[in-house]
Amino acid sequence: LNAVFWCLMNSEQYFVAVKRAVNLGNDADTIGSITSMLASLLYAPVTFPNEWLKALKGRNQIKVAVSSALLSSYF
Repeated sequence: LNAVFWCLMNSEQYFVAVKRAVNLGNDADTIGSITSMLASLLYAPVTFPNEWLKALKGRNQIKVAVSSALLSSYF
């Protein structure tokens, strides 16, 4: 959690905080995930940089899954 809070306290934008978290190394996926979740609340509304979206593998499958979830009666 120290790494997460350091990233949040030393950034003024969502993507900067997440990029710093992932670049710290060690348990980068966990630190990046927690930083992303908290940064999305801190810097809402969040827009993702286009280069992140372009590099995202399985983007179409993610769109279909999210669309289906939002249309379901559970949301």
